[in-house]
Amino acid sequence: RNHRLIMLFFTLGQLFSNISYFFLGIPLNINYTGAFFNDPHNGYLSIFARGGILNLLSFIFLQIQLIRKSLLCRTKLGPNNFSSFSLSFSISSLFMIMFTTMLTSPMNAIPYYFLLGFIWQINNYYLNK
Repeated sequence: RNHRLIMLFFTLGQLFSNISYFFLGIPLNINYTGAFFNDPHNGYLSIFARGGILNLLSFIFLQIQLIRKSLLCRTKLGPNNFSSFSLSFSISSLFMIMFTTMLTSPMNAIPYYFLLGFIWQINNYYLNK
C-alpha cells in the first residue's frame, strides 16, 4: 500500500511540475511513477499521466454517457438482462479502475474495451429503434 501511495504522489508531482504535462500528459520516454514499472495501479491516474486532464475528462464523460444511455435503455425497455448487465458492468468498472491496471494491461484492457463498445452499440441500437 505504501508503494502505491509513493507512486501516486510522484505521478501527481510530475503532472503538476509542467503545465504541458498537466494538459497533454507526460511524454512516453519519462517514467512517471519513479518505479521499475510504469503503472501506478490506478487507471484514472494512468489516463491522466499519459493523456493529460483533457484525456481524463473525455474518458469520464464517455463513462457517464454510457451509464446514462444504459439507464435510458432500461427506462425504454423496462428491466431486462442486458440493461442490468450494462449498468453493473459500467458501475463496477468505474470502481475497479481506481485500484487496478484494468485500462493499461492488454490482458484486461482488450476485453474491457470490447465490452464497452458492445454495450455502447447495443444501447444505441435499442434507443434508436
